[in-house]
Amino acid sequence: MTEIRLLEPMEIVTERPFTHPRHTTNDLAALRYMIDQLCLLLEEPGRYAQQPPPVTLYQLEANGRQHRFVIAQPEQLQIPNRPLTVVGFFGQKRKRISVSLTPLMEAMDQALREEFPHYPDLFSYSTLELANEDCGNLVLFGHDAAISHWGHSQAHMKAVYELSPSYYDSVRLYNGRLPLGLMVSNLLHLSRIKYYDYSSVPLWRAVREIVAVT
Repeated sequence: MTEIRLLEPMEIVTERPFTHPRHTTNDLAALRYMIDQLCLLLEEPGRYAQQPPPVTLYQLEANGRQHRFVIAQPEQLQIPNRPLTVVGFFGQKRKRISVSLTPLMEAMDQALREEFPHYPDLFSYSTLELANEDCGNLVLFGHDAAISHWGHSQAHMKAVYELSPSYYDSVRLYNGRLPLGLMVSNLLHLSRIKYYDYSSVPLWRAVREIVAVT
């Protein structure tokens, strides 16, 4: 098992710039934006209510980047003041990716969505294209234990252990909470960041507890 380095709240690891604390502020802003856009989408039931869940919808952002929403439990997301458990994922793609890997990633993505009905406490999965062809993911769950349950998904395990190390140089993975649900995105609290450096041999891992981000 790879040793996990514990980072102080503002510690800077110079040789691993993807772990710099400044990224936390930018990632938080991106997650809040995704939450707000999901909230607006749910106010238009005509766009999703005619299809059986999980429903996949696409939105083109002003910068031309794609924003995808996979909504598995719209009625759960719309319960007023319902606390939600948040997972945020920000991956830094490798500059050179084998052409054979792209169809594998697309097939994995489809397999993940097909497994959603087996995980009723997984409410939604949003993906936003960022600069440099990187991406950010927002996953909303009904409670903390649902994260572990989803972690046993066969497609999810394949993505984590087989495909991600070949597709990404590094990853930031956040744990957080929306104490009053989607309607109050500014209350999103991030509590922990896990870092994975797949360009390192052996794999470099670290974790940082977040004291406060404004």
